[in-house]
Amino acid sequence: MSRNDSLSFHDLWAKTNSENPAEWHSLANHLIEVAAVAMEMWEAVLAPASKNRWIDWFGGDEQGAGAWLAMLAGAHDLGKASPVFQGASDEQRFRLRDTGLDLRPKPRHPIRHGTITATTLPDLLKERWPALHPRVARRYAVLAGIHHGSLIDATSLQKAKPNKNPDQVGVGIWDNARRELFDTVLDAIGDVADPPEAPLPYSIATWAAGFISVADWIGSNTTFFPFASPLRDPKDAFERAQRKARRALNDLGWLHGAVDVPHAFSEAFPGWSANATQRATIDAVQAMAGPGMVIVEAPMGDGKTEAAFWTAAHAQHHWRARGLYVAMPTRASSDQLFERLTRHLTDHAEDDEKINLLLLHGHAAISAQLAQVRSGENGFDPAPSAPSPDQPADVLLKSDWFSARRRGLLAPYGVGTVDQTLLGVLENRHYFVRLLGLTGKTLIFDEVHAYDTYMETLFMRELEALGALGTPVVILSATLPSERRDALLEAYARGAGWSPAGDAIAEPYPRVTTVDRQAIRSVGIAPSGRERTISLRWFTGSEASARAEMIDALAEALRDGGTCAVICNTVGQAQEMFGRLEARFPDEVDLFHARFRYMDRAERQERVLNSFGKNTERRPHRRIVVATLRELVGNE
Repeated sequence: MSRNDSLSFHDLWAKTNSENPAEWHSLANHLIEVAAVAMEMWEAVLAPASKNRWIDWFGGDEQGAGAWLAMLAGAHDLGKASPVFQGASDEQRFRLRDTGLDLRPKPRHPIRHGTITATTLPDLLKERWPALHPRVARRYAVLAGIHHGSLIDATSLQKAKPNKNPDQVGVGIWDNARRELFDTVLDAIGDVADPPEAPLPYSIATWAAGFISVADWIGSNTTFFPFASPLRDPKDAFERAQRKARRALNDLGWLHGAVDVPHAFSEAFPGWSANATQRATIDAVQAMAGPGMVIVEAPMGDGKTEAAFWTAAHAQHHWRARGLYVAMPTRASSDQLFERLTRHLTDHAEDDEKINLLLLHGHAAISAQLAQVRSGENGFDPAPSAPSPDQPADVLLKSDWFSARRRGLLAPYGVGTVDQTLLGVLENRHYFVRLLGLTGKTLIFDEVHAYDTYMETLFMRELEALGALGTPVVILSATLPSERRDALLEAYARGAGWSPAGDAIAEPYPRVTTVDRQAIRSVGIAPSGRERTISLRWFTGSEASARAEMIDALAEALRDGGTCAVICNTVGQAQEMFGRLEARFPDEVDLFHARFRYMDRAERQERVLNSFGKNTERRPHRRIVVATLRELVGNE
């Protein structure tokens, strides 16, 4: 393996230039750079609400907690100081041969360097902190080792122990190299406090794993951290890396934080007076002892969304959260909320302030709403400092970094489908990065009554995780059975480790229910004063005769104009009904269901919203929409 009994860690590489593999970047430099990114993120990026649980775990020592996290981030690639990794590049293997290392080519079944980090870091932690329990040291090491997104199974950990597979992991001079690299990271950071000796809770460990992964992504960006010769002075290297990290975080959009939305409702929504639902929400949230969960149950059109936006502003001012994510059940409803949230944030952004807001769902890149917001079409001109009325300035931050896969939830603001958040509790690759993105901001889940059984199960699991991380949650629903409401409250409280006292009897519907570390409370919503008359009429007989009678009744009702929605259970029924109505009302009927191509459906959706939306000035003299129930629920 080696012709020498010593190995200089300065000769070890972390990555090579894909276009010129002979060019390499020092492993020591890379570890220090990722540690510097982690420290800068800790100090300048993370919301206090996101850091709180990790700080609490360190007994309230914010500086010590940050330094320990930066140290783990810096140690993430210690496993690259191994024969299996250093021999993986032919060019680098030949270079290292000149230093006295005789390395073998990459084996058929190589051990991953992250796994080697997980198996070798515990001994280094124990050497530095002898009181640390071996099980605790192993958990910290695994956090550093899973930065490529996949959990490490017990079999892989066993195979990666130095005494089990010395040819790949390396012993002797390789142990010394890893020790010297670890000491270099510690010297670079400076004071690293003693860690808690108790086992690290799973929720906090998952959050930390996500943080380390993100720090590695940024620290591996050669635009900001170009290949360089090894720096011999750890302190100097760390200071240089911090300057590069600050530039990287700024240029990538990380420093575009939360918009300062006023706390007073009348200032958050100029020209509005809080209605009964919003007043009840304000009273309920202001009575909470700290971050928790809020459930608003009220009819459609009662201003639940504005109540939720106000709650996010309250969380920002009083609970030190930053930003929000609105989770909707469908892409169509996400598109609508995206434009609505953009307008709300734009009302309070500074003239030259860019808003880091993303639309997150499977077809977000071709969303008509996103295109209109960016171009200023459809009367949307969010930027008062636009160069001209014909060229409105784009208020949204354009960041390819946040738009990349798995990174969208890291942006301070987002609107998208609820499945984007559920991926944070499913053990897919880098799920802990998504979970990191869900902390430190307010999460708003709208139309939870539309979730099916499978989604409901995952949602319960997600609420537990959010409760454990102290993330403020707002749930909005028009129809929520009491058993389901109680289960949601219990899931969040269970995750947070609370056993709050609850009201013996919940207030009748409509109501606002909250849970915090002290209690479950229920606040009734006063009657809105709106009256609605709903008439029901049954059409009997065969389906064909009932349909014909219905069309005759519709023709009579719309004789002098008006609008109507015909709701069908299936796409086939909707298509059949559309054909018959189109024959009776030529060019006055729209068909809306989920089987259209996305772009066609988006065009139809916009036409339907223009004809049947809240803006009555756009409403045609007579118009009918035939739609499936699923599509109408998504556009309610």
